[in-house]
Amino acid sequence: MYSQRHAAPPTSGIVERSSSQQKISRNRVDRSLIILVGVLAYIAGVITGILSSQSISATLSVQWDPPAQLGPPASQSASSLGWKKFNETVEKNRQIKEQQQQNQHKDFEQLVRQLKQQQNQSQALEQQVEQLHRQVQNLRKASNVPTPYKTGNNDLPLFPQTVKQLVVDYATVSRDDFNQILDIGVPYDLTTKGGEEVLLLYTTPGAVPAVHHKGNRFGLNATKAIENCNVVKVILQKRHDHRRKHVKQCIALVPNWDSFYVHNFQRLRKQESAINITGERLTVPGEPVNDNLPLRYTSRNHDDDGKTFETVPRGDWYTRPFYKVLAGYLQNFDRVLGKVQTFIKANIKIKDETTTMNKKQTLVVMTVNKGQSVLFHNFVCHSRKRGIDLSHIIMFATDKTALQLCRDLGIPAFYDESVYGKFPEHAAKLYGDATFAKMMIAKVICVHLILYSNYNVLFQDVDVLWFKNPLEFLQSPELEEWDMIFQDDGSRQTRFRPYSANSGFYFVRNNDITRFFFSTLLRMGDVMTSDHSHQSALVSFLNEFASWKGLRAKCIEWP
Repeated sequence: MYSQRHAAPPTSGIVERSSSQQKISRNRVDRSLIILVGVLAYIAGVITGILSSQSISATLSVQWDPPAQLGPPASQSASSLGWKKFNETVEKNRQIKEQQQQNQHKDFEQLVRQLKQQQNQSQALEQQVEQLHRQVQNLRKASNVPTPYKTGNNDLPLFPQTVKQLVVDYATVSRDDFNQILDIGVPYDLTTKGGEEVLLLYTTPGAVPAVHHKGNRFGLNATKAIENCNVVKVILQKRHDHRRKHVKQCIALVPNWDSFYVHNFQRLRKQESAINITGERLTVPGEPVNDNLPLRYTSRNHDDDGKTFETVPRGDWYTRPFYKVLAGYLQNFDRVLGKVQTFIKANIKIKDETTTMNKKQTLVVMTVNKGQSVLFHNFVCHSRKRGIDLSHIIMFATDKTALQLCRDLGIPAFYDESVYGKFPEHAAKLYGDATFAKMMIAKVICVHLILYSNYNVLFQDVDVLWFKNPLEFLQSPELEEWDMIFQDDGSRQTRFRPYSANSGFYFVRNNDITRFFFSTLLRMGDVMTSDHSHQSALVSFLNEFASWKGLRAKCIEWP
């Protein structure tokens, strides 16, 4: 009994007691670790709170938005206190940053208002200065007070010394008088208030007229004002329209070698191609001129609003098809020209009164197809009813039906299929359609053939009627200096400026420059077809040849 009572306990009991002791030990260690982690977290929170005032703004600058609640469970009180402190600091700095942004936004709005106010004040001052300047000019003109000139030491310089090699003096002369002395040939609109005079700028002292030494600058006699000028460059400038205040234009005179062109810059967005996928020309409205856009180089086909209706001919749609027509004409040119010259001698009897200009006779040239034959029939009947001589007319028929009509009316008509190729017989249905385009090329071909036959040409469309024979006026001595004479079309579209020449009625004097003009225009059939206009292409070449070769073209209102 004693031995059993004092014997060693079973092994299982020993194991159980050992496991309990181990659990108790582990629990103690876990609690110690938790306390240690809590203390460390608390210390980290305190350190973070101290450093957050210096680093939190940099942390927020990358727009990091901390979660609403950070940290361990609430049971870990030491750690939660640190995270709470951290969250409060973050929220406080976020509020400070937001308040700073609001204050900056308010300051910016206030600055914008101040700038607008200053701009309005500046504009008002500019208007006042301009008004005072006009008053001073009016007073000077009314009282005829001499304007200081550069002869005295006390005289104020008209222009700064930095541009003395560009301009030294100025004067104004009557616009109407000036245009009569130097006639460019373009049609002139009526003189209006604010545009009564021409501004002359003298680039050298020797060009200044003697009358300037008396102090006069305004309203000088036009002849006296340019008496010392052996070179006069004329710039046509559109007058300012008060209804178009958005157009703010300036003219720059740049010291350099001469240029015979006006270079244009406008504040526009860069435009893409103006031809669609089918090859048809698009009407390009473009974007309006915008003050916030950079200045871009633009063509003379852009108007003041930045719009343009001109495009570069697309080769596969316009140029290459035209080459076939041009090649056929040029290959048969010598043969056809010989036929035309023989035809003229056999059928056209020209009297001596048509040989007053350069001893060359004048032919009235037209072209017609079956679709326009009614218009030509009307022209012939109207002219004969008024007793007008039609013996100088030669018709270029583009089809056999039109040829037969001319023969029935007793009008000499020339027809050769190799000249025009297969030409449509119907009239054009729309302005600029395929038939219209081919008729435009036919108009150039017939004038080209007559010029190379050594005759002057009066070309006209078949829808024009005569009330009297125009040859007497066109061959008068007063028009002798002009190579080409046009009727004013009346349109002031950008693409027709500055001549505004009507391509349905014009006179061409036979000389080297006009033959070269029509030879060049003949090779530009793709320009006419892509622009859908014989007129715009012709006017463009008038501008070019006037500047390039000195062509004298006159556009007048028909009397």
